[in-house]
Amino acid sequence: MSNECSSCCLDCLQTTPGTQPSSSDSPYALHNLLQAGTLTLDISPDVRNVICDHNHAEDEWHTFDATPLIPLLNDSQTIEFCREMGFLMQQHFLSITYRCLDNQKMILRVYLIPYDLGNVQGKLRVRKDNILNPAKRYLRNLLPRISQDFGRWKGSLSIESGKKLIPGMPVRESFFSPHFLFLKSLKDSRTLSDIYSDLRSPLVSPVEGLGNIASRLLGFEDNLEGLGMRVKLYNYQRLSIAAMLQKELDFKDVPDPLYISLKTIDGKDFYLQLGTVEVLQHCPMTAPGRGGILCEELGQA
Repeated sequence: MSNECSSCCLDCLQTTPGTQPSSSDSPYALHNLLQAGTLTLDISPDVRNVICDHNHAEDEWHTFDATPLIPLLNDSQTIEFCREMGFLMQQHFLSITYRCLDNQKMILRVYLIPYDLGNVQGKLRVRKDNILNPAKRYLRNLLPRISQDFGRWKGSLSIESGKKLIPGMPVRESFFSPHFLFLKSLKDSRTLSDIYSDLRSPLVSPVEGLGNIASRLLGFEDNLEGLGMRVKLYNYQRLSIAAMLQKELDFKDVPDPLYISLKTIDGKDFYLQLGTVEVLQHCPMTAPGRGGILCEELGQA
C-alpha cells in the first residue's frame, strides 16, 4: 500500500498503513454497494492526524467515522449532518470513505446500501420504525447533496461539473464548502408544465383484441378504412390511441412507477422511491392500472 495517502497521519506516513480486512464474500463489501457520488467538507489542518485509523479501506481511502471528527468541527449544521451520516452508516443504509486534501477539504465517497442487497437474508427490508423514521429524514437531507463529479470521486477538487445524483432541481450554496452546491431537500420546484414536458412518451407495442386495431394504428401506411374515423389522425394521435388500448388490454406487469431510475457514478442503474427513500438495485414490478386521461397537450383532452 502506498505511504503517500493524504489522509494518513504523520505516523502512517513514516511507515506503511494497514489495510482493513475485506472479504469478497461480505455482502457489505464496497464492491457490492452503489457508488452514489461524493460530498465535500471543510476541515481544519490537524484533522487527519486525529481521525486517522491507520488503515485503508477496500477503495484505498479511509473509512469515515463521525465520532472523532465531530469534536473538531465548529459549524453546528455540519456537526448535525455528520451525526446523521454516522447513524446511516451504523444502520447499514450507506458506507462512506474519505480523503483529506491539502487545502483543508475532505472528500467523502458515498456508497448506498440497497434494500435488496444479496446475502443478508432480507433483513434490510425489515427494520423497526425507530430506525426507519430518522433514516428517511437523514436520507432526504443527504441524497440531493451528492455530487457525481468524476474528478471528485477520484480525489480531485477541480472545478465542479454540476452533475448531481438527483438532477433537475435548484441548488443553493452549501455551508460545507463555497465550491460545493447542493439541494436543500427533495422538494420538486418544477411547474406543472415542466413536469408534463419532462414526461416521456409511452413505448407502445401492438396488443391483440378489438380486431387488432392497435396494430393498424401503428401501421402508419394503413388508412384505417372501416374503423369509422371521421377525421384523419396524425401519427402522434395514432400512437396515443394505441397506448390507451395497450393500457386497457395488456395485463403484463410493468415497472413500478413510484420508483425513479438513477445511475451510479460508474453508470449502473438503481431505483429510488422518493416517498419512502427506499433504494433498490432492481425496480419492482406491479400490475398496470386501468383507465386514465388522454391529454395531447397540457389543458387539452
